[in-house]
Amino acid sequence: MSTPSTPPPPNYYMEDDEITLKDLILKIKEFWRAIWKNWWIVVLTGIVLGGIFVLRSLSEDPTYAAKMEFSVKEDEGGASALAGIGNLLGNFGLGGAAGTSNLDRILAICRSDQIIYPAIFDTITIEGQSDMVANHLIRIYEFHESWNEKEKVEWHDFFFSRSDREAFSLHEQKVMKLIAGKIRGGSKVSGLMSTDYNEDTGFMRLNVQSLHPDLSQLLMEIIYNRLAEFYVTRTIAPQQRAFNIIRSRKDSLENRLAYLNNRIGQFNQQNRSLILETRLVERQRLEQDRAITVTGLGEALKSFATSEFLLLNATPFLQVINQSVPPLEEKEPSKLMELIKGGFLGGFLAVFFIIVRKVIRDAMREDEPATA
Repeated sequence: MSTPSTPPPPNYYMEDDEITLKDLILKIKEFWRAIWKNWWIVVLTGIVLGGIFVLRSLSEDPTYAAKMEFSVKEDEGGASALAGIGNLLGNFGLGGAAGTSNLDRILAICRSDQIIYPAIFDTITIEGQSDMVANHLIRIYEFHESWNEKEKVEWHDFFFSRSDREAFSLHEQKVMKLIAGKIRGGSKVSGLMSTDYNEDTGFMRLNVQSLHPDLSQLLMEIIYNRLAEFYVTRTIAPQQRAFNIIRSRKDSLENRLAYLNNRIGQFNQQNRSLILETRLVERQRLEQDRAITVTGLGEALKSFATSEFLLLNATPFLQVINQSVPPLEEKEPSKLMELIKGGFLGGFLAVFFIIVRKVIRDAMREDEPATA
């Protein structure tokens, strides 16, 4: 009696679905033949899109870039001040994780509301017209036209007439945020300003590129000056508070000494001929008080001199290394680069279209016998 044969183990995969290296190479060859056969589609699409990119660049207005390189004073005081930037950033929602570069933090402050908002309400003169930076931006970038196209009636012919942000209406706040976004940009849109730094030299760079040379130059200078002022005043705040306390104590002792000298002088003038024993005790008390005050004032003067020296030594500052000067160079989009970008994009889209079309046609041919 024959024993039944053991059935083979079931296949847990379909052989038809298995792709070998040979199949992959053959499939790539098929795609390449299809692309080569339709090379004219690739070339034509590249030429068309390249031409579109070039025409678009011709319609764009030229821009003007103002550039500046600056650094932080490199001494002990500046280093200690930099160490306090982390705490400063926390007050304005900029955070700063442990290990983040101090240069990154300074540039983060440069792009913060504390710098940009005051900057756009500074007054500058462009082509003889003195006005706020925000109003110049509205004119130069023709914001009114885009607002009218979007049927924002309440924004028609709007200009800022005041710079007190605390008193702004909701409408004024929206326009302010729009202007600030135009300057610093966002995650997907580039702004007028850009910042970076050189890791080797530690030099920070501030660039402002706009449609008007005066706007680029003046806005760059305003942002830098705001950053320098903010950086210095906030980073030395603890030292400044200590200095103010010591100075207040010194001034108080000086006033006290002047008062006691005046009292003792009056006492001596009133009691030239005869000094009673009770009056003598009063004079001794005044003189003892003056001696104590003189001793305290001497210590206060030493502390004042020391704190003043430390404050001056700890005061950091930003210093300009290189800066562009007018007239700024006019920058236009490179026609060759636009042609290359458009050509590559067009070629890629054409190849993608040819491959997808071949895949669909092959799938339809495989289904025809089954349908029949």
